[in-house]
Amino acid sequence: MNIINVLKDTFLDDIDEGRLAMKDIISIEKANLQSTIKNRGYHVELITRVKANFYVRQYFKMMSIIRNLTLNSAEAIGQTGGKIALSLREDGENYVLEVKDNGPGIDRDDLETVFFDGYSTKFNLETGNVQRGLGLTLVKDYVENIFHGTIAVHSEKGRRTEFVITIPKTSFEEETDEVLHH
Repeated sequence: MNIINVLKDTFLDDIDEGRLAMKDIISIEKANLQSTIKNRGYHVELITRVKANFYVRQYFKMMSIIRNLTLNSAEAIGQTGGKIALSLREDGENYVLEVKDNGPGIDRDDLETVFFDGYSTKFNLETGNVQRGLGLTLVKDYVENIFHGTIAVHSEKGRRTEFVITIPKTSFEEETDEVLHH
């Protein structure tokens, strides 16, 4: 699935305007992840709950955040089977984006370092290759420096992992107001 072609075919007007609705970003990423899950033979169910919507100018960065978190969950669950829940809601002056899974969890000792450059649990025993471990570092950078939000991780080894992103509505108000008034 070529994401650029999907965007052009489905959201041409929004691309021309330089913005994309959050519900559409989530729909695109859901379709993308479902394709990856199928192609890799993972046994993962993805559930989405969107209870808020707003426009995002930096939509490729928002897509990267969602893709990274959901793909990490899918890879952690893999063929053992499990569920990922992706939700978006309003909470006072913030939007809250959550990615939860019932996969293997993250070791307590690793929770403090998951956002550091080079952190990775993806090691190929056959080739000796380790993935770069830049994904969560990039996610944290985008959340904090592009969207002026925060990201937290909670996990219970063997039971679940949850990433919670909180972004102030003011990060999107100007562009949302602009869209609504044109």
